[in-house]
Amino acid sequence: MERPIMLAFALALLAWFLVIGDRLRIQRPDWHWYLTGYPRTLLRIVFTWRKVALINDLSVSYGSSRRAFGDMAVKGVPLRRQTPRISFPRPIPGGLELRARLRPGQTPAPFLEATEALAHAWRVHAVRVVAPERGEVAISVTARDPLEKPHAPSPGKTWRLLSAVVGALETGGTWVIDFRRIPHWPVVGATRSGKSTLLARLVTQLAPQPVALVGIDCKGGMELGLFGERFSALAASRSEAVAVLGGLVTELQERMQACRLAGARSIWELAEQARPVPVVVLVDELAELYLSNGSKEDRAEAEQCSTYLLRLVVIHTVADIAAGLLALWIVLYLLDANQGNVFVQFVRDSAHWLSAWSQDIFTMENDHVRLALNYGLPAVVYLFIGHGIAAKIRHG
Repeated sequence: MERPIMLAFALALLAWFLVIGDRLRIQRPDWHWYLTGYPRTLLRIVFTWRKVALINDLSVSYGSSRRAFGDMAVKGVPLRRQTPRISFPRPIPGGLELRARLRPGQTPAPFLEATEALAHAWRVHAVRVVAPERGEVAISVTARDPLEKPHAPSPGKTWRLLSAVVGALETGGTWVIDFRRIPHWPVVGATRSGKSTLLARLVTQLAPQPVALVGIDCKGGMELGLFGERFSALAASRSEAVAVLGGLVTELQERMQACRLAGARSIWELAEQARPVPVVVLVDELAELYLSNGSKEDRAEAEQCSTYLLRLVVIHTVADIAAGLLALWIVLYLLDANQGNVFVQFVRDSAHWLSAWSQDIFTMENDHVRLALNYGLPAVVYLFIGHGIAAKIRHG
C-alpha cells in the first residue's frame, strides 16, 4: 500500500515541478536558470571537463613523445596528459563564469579554438574565452541567446549624463552608449539593418537629459523630422546644415576660449555653474552633405560643410579607429585567432577593406611578415594623414 502512495506522490511532485518550471521559464527566466539550468550545466562542466580538455588539446604532457627501440626511434602520443585546473563555476544572470589556470607552456590560443566544442559539450548557447592575466583564462558561458528575448534594464537604475541605453549585447548585458567616454560614433550598416532605429533610440534617450540636441538630415528631414520637437536645431537640407554647423563652430571656439581662460582641458573640468550645456550632433546619411551637382556654388557649399564638420569632429579620431582595426587584425592573425568567431570576422573584413589598396605591395615568402607589412603600411599612412589634416585644421 505504501509503495503505490509513494509512487503517486513522486509523480505528482514531478508534474508540479514540470508545470512550475515551465511557468518560471516563461515568466521569470532568471529564476528558472538559477533553479534548474545552472545545476544541470554545472554538473556537465564538472563531469566532462577532463574528457573535453583531452579531445580538444587543452591538456599537456611533460613526458617525451619519442622512444628508442634499438637503432629505431618511434614517435607516439604522449601519455599521462595533465588538464588545466578550473575554478568552481560561478552563476551569473543567464550563464556562469569559471577560470582555468594554464599549465606551464600553455597559451590561451587552444582555448579560443575550442569555444564551439565547449558550447556543444555543455549544451549552451555560447562560450567565450579571454585572458585577463598571464597564466589564466576566463571562460564565460551564455546559456541561451540573450538577443532572442532581450530584457529591459532595471527601471530603478540611473545612468550618468550623456549615456543612452540603446539595446542588449550578445553577452546579455545592457548596451549603453556613453558619449562622455567615447564622443564619436560612426553608425554603418546595410539597408534595413537598424541604423535609423538606433538614431531614434538615441533621440528618445537623450531628449529628457539637460543637453542640446542638434540634428542634420539632408533627406528633407525624412528620418529625424519625426522627432522635430525634441531637437534644439534641425537642418533638413545642406544649406541649413551649413548654417547650423557654422553656429556650432562659433560655439565651439567660445567654449575653447572659456576652457583656456579657466585652465581646463574640457568643459567637464569647469565649475558646474560655469559649465555650458553639452551639445550632441546627430547626422543621418553623412554622404548627403558631400553630394554635388557639379556647379561651382554647390561644390563650394559641400566644401564649407566639410570644413565645419572637420572642425567639430576631429579627423584623427577616425584615423585612429582605422589604424586600430588594422593593428588588431595583425595581432589576431599572428596569434592564430579563431577566424570562425564573429568578432574576428568583423575585424578581418574591416581590415581587408581598409587595406585593399596596399595588398601585395610586399610579397616575401614569410606569411606573418608579409601580412604585417601589407596591413601595417596603411595603418601608418592613415595615422600620418589623419593627424596631419587635423593639425592643419586646428591651426588654420
